[in-house]
Amino acid sequence: MKTGLSPVEPVPSADNMGDDRLNIDIGQQSMGGADGIVLGDLSTDRSCERENNDFILKDLDDGGTNFQVKSSTTEEAWVIVATDSAFERFTRLYFESLSLALTPL
Repeated sequence: MKTGLSPVEPVPSADNMGDDRLNIDIGQQSMGGADGIVLGDLSTDRSCERENNDFILKDLDDGGTNFQVKSSTTEEAWVIVATDSAFERFTRLYFESLSLALTPL
């Protein structure tokens, strides 16, 4: 699970293999990038083959990580919440809440 900020609107486009990629750098898999940090993974102690796949809550936080972004020329910044997984099956996530603090510099 990743979060980040970018002065550029995140837009997907197909790479040369036909896979969708973002035009911003949130890193790959368990590594962050220039526009995103890793919050953690979404794993639980439940088996994926269970018949009762009720949703459970899982808290993630940035561990006190701060990063800065300069807004665009139109004074916009995009908040990113994303997953980056090699798990190639359907994944359904529901976000109960998201908290962030923005401070002008």
